[in-house]
Amino acid sequence: GFAGLLIRMDLSRRRAAESELKAAEERYRLLFDRSQSGIFRTTREGVLLECNPAFSRMLGYRNVEDARGRNAADLHTDREAMTRILQRLLTGEAVTDVEVPLKRRNGEAVWALMSAVYMADTADPHFEGTIIDITDRKQAADRLVQLLQTEQQLKEMGDLLDACLT
Repeated sequence: GFAGLLIRMDLSRRRAAESELKAAEERYRLLFDRSQSGIFRTTREGVLLECNPAFSRMLGYRNVEDARGRNAADLHTDREAMTRILQRLLTGEAVTDVEVPLKRRNGEAVWALMSAVYMADTADPHFEGTIIDITDRKQAADRLVQLLQTEQQLKEMGDLLDACLT
């Protein structure tokens, strides 16, 4: 009867909603996995709960599973700077595009542009954010500074030589 029809309509709507939810979850999982930015989520204590393949590659881990469970503090080379960032995050401030020195699993230095936020959810307090590898950019900027310094030194030497010859 009528009650059966209502139940069937309700079940049909529920199945459609579940199907829609599964499709959305798959779209976001693909976005997460295919992103070129490293994406991470850690506990309040810094234990890596989740990351994407770009994060694990950037920091020299074989795969996502190899990176999970590690402590984020082990990735940072400047503990004082990280402490200041953590204090900002814990007060509710979002950190956006901060340059941070990190180290790969093998100890090699890597520079990252980090954005992060602290989610103060009482049931699941955690940090989440992204990192982008800017090592090449930092190295190019350092080389440019060195070249400009060398150019300045050569100019000063030329000026000194001119002064000696006149």
